[in-house]
Amino acid sequence: MQTPYSTESLPQERWLPELRRIVTKVNRTFSRVFAKIGCAGEVTLHDQEDDYDRYAINIKCVSAGCFTPTFCCNVSSMRAGAAVSA
Repeated sequence: MQTPYSTESLPQERWLPELRRIVTKVNRTFSRVFAKIGCAGEVTLHDQEDDYDRYAINIKCVSAGCFTPTFCCNVSSMRAGAAVSA
């Protein structure tokens, strides 16, 4: 089933740079907000070339006094048109 947002309808070079830009912007804001509360946070894109089922948004955070990053959330299988629940 092809949706208007299907990865099959757009070449990777058209959407991947924009996706990376958005994730970078979210990461800057997320890191800044976590720093204000004395913690560290990071949002990254895990991309796997043409294996779109393995793409993921990783959200990591470290609370005050903790030196080991913890995955707060890993939103995987972010295929276009896929339902994502919080």
